[in-house]
Amino acid sequence: MPLFGRLPIVMLNKGYQRPRYLPMKKVYKIVWIAIFVSFAGCLFYSAKIGTMNLYREKYIVDNSIHSNTNIFIHGKSPDEKAKEKSSADDVEKDHVNMIKDEDIVDVEDHKHDGDTINDMKNIYDIPTSIFRENWVDDEEIQNEEIIDNNWVEDEEKQNEEFINNAFRDSIENVAVNNSIIVSVADKGFLDTTINFYRTSIEPYGIINYLVICIDEDTEDALNSESVQTFFLGQDIAGKDSAESKYDSDDFKRKAKMKTKIVLGILNMGYSVLVTDTDMVYFHNPLEYLGQDEFDMEIQDDAEAGYNSGFMYVHPTTNSIALFEKAWKMSERIPSVGQQDVLNMALEQAEMGSRIKVRVLPPQLFPCGKEYFIHGQRMFSGDNEDPNIVVMHNNWLVGNAAKIYRLKEHCLWTVDDNDYYSDADRRYLMYENPYPYLNIDDEIDALISALAIGMILDRIVILPKFQCDCKSDPDCLEIKDNPSQACAFGALFSVASFDKTFEYRESTFLLNPKVPNNIKNSISGKIAIQTDYITRQDLNHITHRFMPSNTEHGATAEEIRLWLDPFDDISVLNFHSLYGAFWQYGDERDDHLELMVEDGIKPGYYRQTQEIGRAPAVFV
Repeated sequence: MPLFGRLPIVMLNKGYQRPRYLPMKKVYKIVWIAIFVSFAGCLFYSAKIGTMNLYREKYIVDNSIHSNTNIFIHGKSPDEKAKEKSSADDVEKDHVNMIKDEDIVDVEDHKHDGDTINDMKNIYDIPTSIFRENWVDDEEIQNEEIIDNNWVEDEEKQNEEFINNAFRDSIENVAVNNSIIVSVADKGFLDTTINFYRTSIEPYGIINYLVICIDEDTEDALNSESVQTFFLGQDIAGKDSAESKYDSDDFKRKAKMKTKIVLGILNMGYSVLVTDTDMVYFHNPLEYLGQDEFDMEIQDDAEAGYNSGFMYVHPTTNSIALFEKAWKMSERIPSVGQQDVLNMALEQAEMGSRIKVRVLPPQLFPCGKEYFIHGQRMFSGDNEDPNIVVMHNNWLVGNAAKIYRLKEHCLWTVDDNDYYSDADRRYLMYENPYPYLNIDDEIDALISALAIGMILDRIVILPKFQCDCKSDPDCLEIKDNPSQACAFGALFSVASFDKTFEYRESTFLLNPKVPNNIKNSISGKIAIQTDYITRQDLNHITHRFMPSNTEHGATAEEIRLWLDPFDDISVLNFHSLYGAFWQYGDERDDHLELMVEDGIKPGYYRQTQEIGRAPAVFV
């Protein structure tokens, strides 16, 4: 019988026998069963592979989100638990949306976290195999190409990343007991950084202090002061490495670098004390910090929230996740400042109870509002408290105003151009003794002092002013300070005055850098007798001079005639200068008028223009 249409079956259980043949109907039936079983097996295998890939891809997305956009690193958030209850179709739909919106972005954003997949595995505790096996066929090849390209791109950008070998070496060389103190500085804050080092680092023998420099000039200047530095590099700091103005976009960009720097140090396993340089340490803060039960310890900034300018952060899982989140937020909303971004991230973290924060007591670590305003401290010696550990010179806008305030408190040490130490320079000083006069009279006295100083080639030491606060709430709060007076910076724009006049703060002669020959060479009380000075006060005057016009004041010729004989005296000490100067009598009067217009401007207590009041009348 022909074999066509039949299948021979060998019966092996009884040894060899002649072949038997099956009927065609049974043959067809067996073939169809085999086809069906094969097809079903293929479907089952495909479904299994697809489910595994879906799980793997979702695992990557979820872990990426947890590590970077939520504070939840371990466990699941309430939103995740709700998603798990959704149907398979919803899961697949969510998966596709997440891939579009988050997955690729997160992979790109985390290139700086490590140069290899193993680095990412160490940070996020994700199995390495997931990065290599989460797609099949073309998708697998495509994904591997993306990862390989990322590796190549990371290799090319290695010199641009600040978490590189040089940065790691700097941290390791400077750190002590697995802890380091870090500041960020550029040319705009160079003097402030030098002053901070001299007042707050050197006196306590702190050796684990490192300044991250935005520009090479700052690095060179700090190295000359024996400050340990690390230069970020042009590509990291930005093309414009010049000094940046407060609250400018460039200032915000540079301030946000602190977040990335902290993140890098935490990933190395070090605790880091981030400190602004507009601060003064009255004690070594490391002796009061470092409580292990907290993820971070941070300064209270009154109603502004937490102050990112002074925070001690420990390398915990929660703190790393927090700064990952803060960095991503700062990238997405560049218009928001670094401190505001960190406060937003902290607020979300605390709502999830995933981070432990110790807020430093303001009695020991006061911000500027607590120390100067609530503490009513206007001048050196006001309400001294030996228990204060760290003072932050903030709640004041502008570097010039901050420097001036430190000068008034004898906390400024920078002596550029022999600002303090010149033993041959000559000065004049005066007072504002009559509180019943208004601020315009005191401005008139200031103009007289500046004019007389230019005539005699002497630098004016500013007096204390009455607190003409108007509607300025901060000034109103501090006006009853022990000195019962306000410093120049509480009323006038320091930055404008700096650009126009050379002068000294009211506490200048108290600074230890001023030579003794200056302090010991002060004249007796001098009075230019105008209609302002009372007869009673004249009884205590050592040197009296009567101008030809007592209503308007003295001329330049009269000033020279009276005061040139005092040329060997370092400091001329005037009783007051209300209405003391009238005129030069030549083109210098026009020049003085322009200088007054440019230099003497209202500044308000915090040196902002937020509080509206009419400018003082300049006469």
